[in-house]
Amino acid sequence: MSEKVVSLSGEDARHAARLLSMLIAPEATASPDTNPSAAEVQKRLDPIKERAAFAAKASLMLHERRRRASYFNPVMFAEAAWDVLLALYVADFHGSRLSVGRLIEWTGAPSTTALRWVDYLEERQYVTRRTAEVDKRIVYVDLLERGRETLNSYFREILSKG
Repeated sequence: MSEKVVSLSGEDARHAARLLSMLIAPEATASPDTNPSAAEVQKRLDPIKERAAFAAKASLMLHERRRRASYFNPVMFAEAAWDVLLALYVADFHGSRLSVGRLIEWTGAPSTTALRWVDYLEERQYVTRRTAEVDKRIVYVDLLERGRETLNSYFREILSKG
């Protein structure tokens, strides 16, 4: 399975955000006072559309964090664990896997920092590491169900609040 990298231009990110808002709360575009509850959002979206909206939001967050890092010293906003989770969530949605090396590239964190956070997330059963079957030198990091469901809950809440 090949690895897929989702990269959005600024215009694409704005377009994705607009489409996301229309998908989650179509009537909100007509009435700015409308703010659906999490339950209403969940009723409107079937699980596939919901997960697509969550993955788009995660991808947008990663893109915006990279953009911010191009203006400010990234050390000011270091959240390597969050970046690891976002990258794995997007890759998981697209059915791809990230090797440790690719994950470090995606997060932009120093390798020792990223690996320390992967250890932490693995201890808490949000992620797991698996050695590639064909090439034992490659280690993949995969999002576990607990990590996926926790992120789903997070995105469900933030997207329901607008």
